[in-house]
This record gives sequence, structure tokens and C-alpha cells, in this order.
Amino acid sequence: MKPRRVLFVTVGTTVLTASNLGALGEGDPEQLRREAIDFDDGAIPKPDLYERVLAAHEAFWNSGLSVFENRYDTSAEMASSFYALRVQGNEKLFDPKKDRIVLLSSQTDACLFCANVNEQLMRKHLFHPPCDGERATYVEVVKGLQAKEAGFADSIVASIEEFWNCHYPLEEIIVNITGGFKGTIPALTWRCLKTDTSKTACSMFYTHETMDRAETITFSLDSKPRYTGAIIT
Repeated sequence: MKPRRVLFVTVGTTVLTASNLGALGEGDPEQLRREAIDFDDGAIPKPDLYERVLAAHEAFWNSGLSVFENRYDTSAEMASSFYALRVQGNEKLFDPKKDRIVLLSSQTDACLFCANVNEQLMRKHLFHPPCDGERATYVEVVKGLQAKEAGFADSIVASIEEFWNCHYPLEEIIVNITGGFKGTIPALTWRCLKTDTSKTACSMFYTHETMDRAETITFSLDSKPRYTGAIIT
């Protein structure tokens, strides 16, 4: 069954590189950050790293602290998606029976690790009620994201087209390009521009770590893309 709304999220590695990771969790946050950075740099992780990193992020999201003021405690993907659904969307959290979140990852071990952590956080904190058994979230691997001397591979466009068609919703598409490898942005922008917005609303969303607002680009077949900012509190 097609979802009502879908949020595509490009995924990077800020799950591992968040500068204040583990500040609210149990254990030694400095040790956790060192292990997380080492894994992002290519080291083999300890068997329990996933559970410890996920627990550290959960501790922040369960704390009730301001997301903007404490954004370095968690991932860029979670913070920015929270802004999109709780601030720009006027607290329109997703319905697990009607809506869908699709995380777009590269093929690297670190990025897939981060996509899976983000997926678990989003299932609990970006849906109301939280996801239980519903298949409301997906991790999709975008082929060709590893930059080479000749640039990114053309397979990126084919991957985006495949996932776009697979998860195409009934009412609204939101694309969060805050995190992740920027090689996806041209393909996602191209796909947004091709969307028949008379039938399906389409917007792209970005937040820089230093911004006190979230910028949304609304697409329309009949007019130029339009930027709208929302103040984050």
C-alpha cells in the first residue's frame, strides 16, 4: 500500500561524529567518542559499539532537552528531521500506519551503521504513536556514492529513481538533504523538479549546524523553486 507521506533522508556519519555524543548516557563519553571516530575512520568496531552508540542517542532524545541548543548530542539527520516534523510541520509527527521514512545510505560500513541507528531513533521519536510492528521505515543503499577521481558514478541517478518510484506517496514528498554524501543532491533535485506537484506536494529541506532556522525549498512544475524559512526554538 502506498504511504500518505514520505520523508527521504540522506545519511552521513554524524551518528558517530557528534561532538557531544554520550554526554547524557552511561559509561565514559570520551571513550565512546574515540571508538566512534575510529570506526568512522575505518577501524574494526567492538561488538557492542552499536548498542552503546544507540543508547547514547536515546538518552538525549528521552531527556526532553532543547534539540537546537543541544544538537551536538545527536545526529544531524535526527535533529533536522525533528525540525521538519515538529517545527516546520507544526508538530505533524508521522503516523506509522500511513507515512514512511526512507534513509538513503552509502555502501560503507560506517554509513550503514549510522543509517540503522537513525532508523531506530526515528521509529521511536518521529512517529506518533511510535512504530511497533509497522514497516514504516526503510534503509536503502544508493549505489555509486563513493567519490573517485572521475567523480561520482551515474548509478546514483538510477538508484534515486528506483527508490523514488518504490516509495512514491499519495500526498506529499519531503527530502531532507542535511546529512549524507552530497553526490545525491543533484539527483534528488532533478527528481523533485520532475514531480507533478498538482498531485503530490514536494519540498526539499536543509539545516546547517549553525543555523537558527530550517530552510525549505518548495517545488512546483508551474513556477520557480521557493525558499521558506522556519525559526527553530
